[in-house]
Amino acid sequence: RPDFRLQEGHLTGAERGTAIHTFFQYADFRKAQADVPAEIQRLQTYGFLTPEQAAAVKPEIPAAFFRDDLYRRLCRSKRVLREQKFLVQCHDLSAYPETAAILRRYENSDSILKGIIDLAFQEGDHFVLVDYKTDRIREGEETVLLDRYRLQLIYREQLMLYCGALQCITGMPVKECYLYSTHFQKSIEVKP
Repeated sequence: RPDFRLQEGHLTGAERGTAIHTFFQYADFRKAQADVPAEIQRLQTYGFLTPEQAAAVKPEIPAAFFRDDLYRRLCRSKRVLREQKFLVQCHDLSAYPETAAILRRYENSDSILKGIIDLAFQEGDHFVLVDYKTDRIREGEETVLLDRYRLQLIYREQLMLYCGALQCITGMPVKECYLYSTHFQKSIEVKP
């Protein structure tokens, strides 16, 4: 955005979402778990967050993540991937059965899938995939959107493709995938 728009001090919804994603990308989770405001300040001091972005990361958002059972599981993991970029050919995802129906649209093509996995961690002989969702909901829409999340209507296809990509990257199966909703401050499992 132009500098004069940034000086107004108002971030768009997408920019607030980017600020939250940036926090989760660069935060030292152990330090943040102990003191979220101090970690937000540290990230601003070192230039990972602008002052406007730091103000947009409300401490209760990451604090809720650090109380979630998913985070406790992540703490026990020996291998954690954060902001893992990937570039895979769609036909390479065929090893992941849940992507089969999605990939039929791209049969006989050299389509490539490019993305960034927000968070993944190894648990035993498999991986768990986590995708942060920062969607903000207007009053009265909470029940509808939560039901959509639970019914896997919004992000299921993206997560299934990301699971296939993660399996290609690591050579290990992905047994579980979750959305972490910053609005609802909870992890929501997405079944294949």
